[in-house]
Amino acid sequence: MKILVDTSALIEFMKGNEKAKESMFNADKIYVSSLSLFELLIGRVVKKDILDFISSFDGVLPLTKRDSVTASSIYKELKDSGKLIGLVDILIASQAINRKLAILTKDKDFEKIREVNIFLI
Repeated sequence: MKILVDTSALIEFMKGNEKAKESMFNADKIYVSSLSLFELLIGRVVKKDILDFISSFDGVLPLTKRDSVTASSIYKELKDSGKLIGLVDILIASQAINRKLAILTKDKDFEKIREVNIFLI
């Protein structure tokens, strides 16, 4: 299984959450969005610790033009249905969809996006 670990799951892993640890250790490939990296770096965690932790992953995903186009479609669909979620979550979901990755998360908002496969911790 290839996973995209979102910010909430990364925080849970760093807190020692066993389900987050197990899910990440069992994954074939682990990716993180550049958006999640940004969110972590502006938080209260030590920058060096974050960068060391992320360096063990298979990649940090940049936001591409294709991701932006996919995200705009998701945004419009969610807005029209009255189920709008945060923009960063929509962008992370678009990265997962375009790369056929499951999202490891603690955030139930991702359940509102039907095209994405999520694993809740």
